[in-house]
Amino acid sequence: MREHRVYLAMEYRAGPDGVRDLSRKPSAELERAATGMAHINLAFEKDGVIRGAKLMEGTVPHLALAMYGAGSFPDSVDSYRRFRLFDPARGVPTVSLSDVLEGRTPAGLFKDRHVLVGAVAPSLGDHYPTVYSGREGAGTPGVVLHAALLTGLLRGELIELAPTWVVLLATLLAITLVLAGLVLLSPGLELLLSMFVLVSTLLLSGLVLAWGNVWIDPSAVIIVVLLIKPAWAWRRMEMIVSFMRQRAGLIMSGQEGWVPEKRSSERLDTVLQTSRLLDRAIRTVKMHMGFLRTVLDASPNPMLVVDQEHGVLMCNTQMQELLPPIGEAVPIPLATLFSHLQMDGAHSLPQLAERPVFISLVQQHGTERHFILRAASLPAERGGQWLLAMADVTEMRSLQLQRDMTLQLLTHDMRTPVASIIALCRRDVAGTGAQVEHVLGIQRHAQRLLRLMDDFIISIAAESPRYQMSEAVFDFLLDEAIDEVKDLAESRHIDLHVNASDEPAFLSCDQRLIVRVLANLLVNAIRHGQPGSVVSVSYAPVAVPPGSRYLECKVCNHVAPRSRQAGADAHQRGFGLGRQFVETVVRRHGGEVTFEVPEVVGQLASIRLRLPLGSAA
Repeated sequence: MREHRVYLAMEYRAGPDGVRDLSRKPSAELERAATGMAHINLAFEKDGVIRGAKLMEGTVPHLALAMYGAGSFPDSVDSYRRFRLFDPARGVPTVSLSDVLEGRTPAGLFKDRHVLVGAVAPSLGDHYPTVYSGREGAGTPGVVLHAALLTGLLRGELIELAPTWVVLLATLLAITLVLAGLVLLSPGLELLLSMFVLVSTLLLSGLVLAWGNVWIDPSAVIIVVLLIKPAWAWRRMEMIVSFMRQRAGLIMSGQEGWVPEKRSSERLDTVLQTSRLLDRAIRTVKMHMGFLRTVLDASPNPMLVVDQEHGVLMCNTQMQELLPPIGEAVPIPLATLFSHLQMDGAHSLPQLAERPVFISLVQQHGTERHFILRAASLPAERGGQWLLAMADVTEMRSLQLQRDMTLQLLTHDMRTPVASIIALCRRDVAGTGAQVEHVLGIQRHAQRLLRLMDDFIISIAAESPRYQMSEAVFDFLLDEAIDEVKDLAESRHIDLHVNASDEPAFLSCDQRLIVRVLANLLVNAIRHGQPGSVVSVSYAPVAVPPGSRYLECKVCNHVAPRSRQAGADAHQRGFGLGRQFVETVVRRHGGEVTFEVPEVVGQLASIRLRLPLGSAA
């Protein structure tokens, strides 16, 4: 032994903290003859299989480490290393001890070789479980395990466990890819991605083990992926069932007395219950859509239905004839329809519901048609659908144009000759008495005709959709109205008394119409008042109702006997034919007018006019 490098095995067990390590060595004579002492402990992993050993137990090296020629290991804290086991099918070179002792081995067999002496017979009990134990039906001899560990040291192929953070990082990356596939990809692509992740994990672990002698445990990735798949499938099925029940219940809840039915064979199968409910909801929707189709086809106006995705769901024949592209491309986006109708993108369905839009279309044969487009939201159980209808106002538009032309004719073409007649009559008043009377008669009739045309023009202006609004001081409007009626008041010996407000009152109004309203009220108060009386006009700002500001104007006079009309209503007595005009103009300005006519002759009649004040007030 002294002539060779011989290392003897010793029993060594590290004691707990504060307790001495247990060691048993051979006899002192053998210890002195040996090169060194080493332990031969092997480490069992959690599954009960041996894959490695600690190269250092305290200060005692492992036998393989000592034979390798290193008396210590750099990492004395964590010296556990795995090693590659010998495949029992290939075996390891073995020589019987009896053959060696009897000289039956070739000379020089052990020259420059590492030789381990140990027992391989199963009956001696030096066998341990390894990954090959199940296949071979027996454990692996300890001397073979020590030989495998020594071979790993000599070849530099000991397997080092990857750090925990590397394993966690690889696991998180793989799980993130699988979860992203579950959320973003279709089931088929997601399955392919999961298989790719599993295969890639195994390949990466094998390649790193083969080339870098580092073991990255793939079991965490495999277990988590295999658990995520059924959990996600269950969750997805639960969400689908819940969604289908919610949607179907929303559709079916519109039916009075509806209760979800459950057959005995389906009470334990939620999917079948939901499928039957969804089937019934589909039939209900189909029935509703058929009813809606019938309504659309029976309508004389062009109509269409828009779904919640702003796509044209269906339209009737009139709409298809009006807009040929719709008949070929149903459903189409609502934006395409608006573009065909020459509408800008600023119009939305809620805006169309609040304010209809006027549309003009030129058809293929060159005729122009006019429509008013309206939108209405269908009930909530219809799924957020909208109904759009186009009312044909071509004839109404034509009548409006004719009215405008007539108004223009009266304003310019007919009014000018009548004004010329009046001017000529004023110039040719000289002559005999009969001639003067004749000219004055022509002038009176011309002036009456001119007033009738002015009344007709002003009444049409009162019915126009838009007024020419501007800021004006009420005092100026009232003065202008008084100027128009003061000659009539003087002829009936009636005084006009104005009780003005201390602060100026500004109105946002159509000045011409408001002046005519005031003039009509004053004319009626003069014509139907007692001769020699006083027409009182007072006005002042009021805050009725609270939080708002109005201008209240009151016109009063005593009723004359002739203002009483047989069989007339008390609210209409003594106010002439201009009452409808006054009420229309005041209402269009956001105000109100009230008439108080007494039953007894000689009592005070009053008219109360209330108009909203402008922003400058």
